Amino acid sequence: MDLRCAECDAEIQCHQVYCRTCSSPKESKGLVLPSLTDQPWAHNQAESTNTLQTAKDKTPFLQNWDAPVAPAILGLLSVSTFVDVISTPRSYNGSFDGLLSFVLVAVAILIAVTIWGLIHSIIVYPSLFEEKPKMKSGAAVSFINCLLGGVVFGLLWNNNLSKGKIGISFKVYSVLISLTCITVLIFLLYLLVNF
Repeated sequence: MDLRCAECDAEIQCHQVYCRTCSSPKESKGLVLPSLTDQPWAHNQAESTNTLQTAKDKTPFLQNWDAPVAPAILGLLSVSTFVDVISTPRSYNGSFDGLLSFVLVAVAILIAVTIWGLIHSIIVYPSLFEEKPKMKSGAAVSFINCLLGGVVFGLLWNNNLSKGKIGISFKVYSVLISLTCITVLIFLLYLLVNF
């Protein structure tokens, strides 16, 4: 398409918004420009944008989501405190009974966190993108995302909620936490059998 500027008669390319010679806007010259929806590449982008906006409009939780920062920071600090408490055997006095009780408590906590993490990642997190979410409080969701998901998955989940896209991170998290728990249990079983 060959367009000319009405001011200086310079050629204007269809992708240009202003004339390069006199800097006058292309729209003010009375030129008829093709709309973006007439372009073949624009249909997929327009459809995906409309789908995203429709999904955000349908979900009441995402409409009010504002990515609370303080609960996210509190969740991340809770993770580091939790790991510190678990990794330091306070009752271990060099005896086998102290070590065994520490290992049993650590395994019980690992299993509880795994179950809680799986429930959150498989049931609660995906429901936030539906009409009836399982949790209503943005602060609680931000805290639990960072508590269970840590720095990587927790912040990624909060970012996905801000964008309105569910992503696949909750599935990856579910697989990784399951594999971690199974690996630790197999290792502990190996230690108990060979100890």
